[in-house]
Amino acid sequence: MLKKIVFLVIICAVLLCIVLYSVSPQGADDAEFYFFDVGEADCILIKSGDKAALVDTGEHNDSEALSKKLSTLGVEKLDFVVLTHPDKDHIGGAVELLQQFPAAKVYMSPFDKQSDRQRELEEFLDSSDIPVEMPDAPVHLALGELACTIYPPQMEYDDANDASLLVYATHGNATVLLAGDIEEQRINEAMTLPVEYCTLYKVAHHGRENEASAAYIAHLSPLFAVVTADEAEDAVRQALREEGTELFYTGDGDVKATVNGDEITLTQRGLSIGKEETRQRTNT
Repeated sequence: MLKKIVFLVIICAVLLCIVLYSVSPQGADDAEFYFFDVGEADCILIKSGDKAALVDTGEHNDSEALSKKLSTLGVEKLDFVVLTHPDKDHIGGAVELLQQFPAAKVYMSPFDKQSDRQRELEEFLDSSDIPVEMPDAPVHLALGELACTIYPPQMEYDDANDASLLVYATHGNATVLLAGDIEEQRINEAMTLPVEYCTLYKVAHHGRENEASAAYIAHLSPLFAVVTADEAEDAVRQALREEGTELFYTGDGDVKATVNGDEITLTQRGLSIGKEETRQRTNT
């Protein structure tokens, strides 16, 4: 009799576990954004599940260190690469990184700077089998659990910065905007896009101020901001302070943002601060 009772208890427990497992929501994979410390330059890795993408590649001299970081993070190939514009602090390491980490596709700004670094990159891409697109309309991409949109300039600009490709990523209720190096003219255009809020803002042009930068920050009202430099200029810092935005500088070390749909957590570890710092806020 005792054996029958024990057996029934075990069966009930197993059935209960099956029911609980079947009705419990299966959480989406976190997405991760890594803003690497490469001086006043941009290199941002995006990961979601087993998918990975790169936005900009730092300077040429950064490529060896970036290669080691990508390998340490388990990157073997890239689902896409976005080269926001052809300044050397954004495309400098592209050739070396694309040689080591094959990309399924590369998206590039249409701006022709006619620089040696841009020519070298174009020659490499021409000799490779990597598809290249210079979009003239928004491009919608999926990267694991992330929905990404690339916004190209909608008019011709005289400056490479204003010709930057913007990358806007959403994960549940959390949103991330990577704004390249856009300046006043392009910011005015960007404010007409369907990007009215972001949880995390990669501040345009390494935190340099212009006549429209404060208005754009007020328009986006981000919870967090990352400046890819040692420091932002006064007007940018003030505008972020007024929005209650928590600010990180890559000059203090690599910044990692983990996004799970409703929450975003930023963690930083750098030699200059000698510790790890974590800040978390819920996007509600």
